[in-house]
Amino acid sequence: MEVHLGVEVTVDQVRELKPDVVVVATGAAYYRDGLSAQTLNAIPGWNQGHVLTPEDVLWKTKPIGDRVVIVDETGFIVGPGLAELLVDQGKSVEILTSDPHVGLYLAPNLQLPWVYGRIMSRVTFTPHSVVREIGERSVSTLNVHTQEERLIEDVDTVVLVTAKRPDDALRKMLKGAAPEIHFVGDCDRPTNAVFGIGDAIKSGHRVARQL
Repeated sequence: MEVHLGVEVTVDQVRELKPDVVVVATGAAYYRDGLSAQTLNAIPGWNQGHVLTPEDVLWKTKPIGDRVVIVDETGFIVGPGLAELLVDQGKSVEILTSDPHVGLYLAPNLQLPWVYGRIMSRVTFTPHSVVREIGERSVSTLNVHTQEERLIEDVDTVVLVTAKRPDDALRKMLKGAAPEIHFVGDCDRPTNAVFGIGDAIKSGHRVARQL
């Protein structure tokens, strides 16, 4: 078996290989505009330079200031994980979520105590809250139950951990490039973060067994 790493796959390369089967597992990426099931709209102010995605943080594509607000509408490990990464770097971090508590879906798989034990004393948790607008140096929030407004000031960086979009650019381009083409994992259908890894493995396993 040949393995090629660090190579961007193109349709021309696939056609040159003349494969019998192509399996695409290109994953998904977080929306930059903060779109989520909770808001169904982009967050006003999302298109400013200090508003980042989780990928920006992990790949260090943009500078991160000292005071960070993480908007987490997934309820899984990404928001708290980013918070731990950033506080370890000396950042001041606050996590906002519309859920009753941060990491809502960590409890069913017993991860919640471990995650909270690592960050709760170092990170500010703000549940029951949605973002109304992101300013140049502020985040305007609203309590989903009381409708109480709050303005978080002196914010350097905002990280949006919301919905994901499939990286399916190859779907149309690969049409006809091979007799059989399969799309597995998030590039076919982004799933809930709680079960995303398991669903991706299951879809890949199902295709492999078919082959």
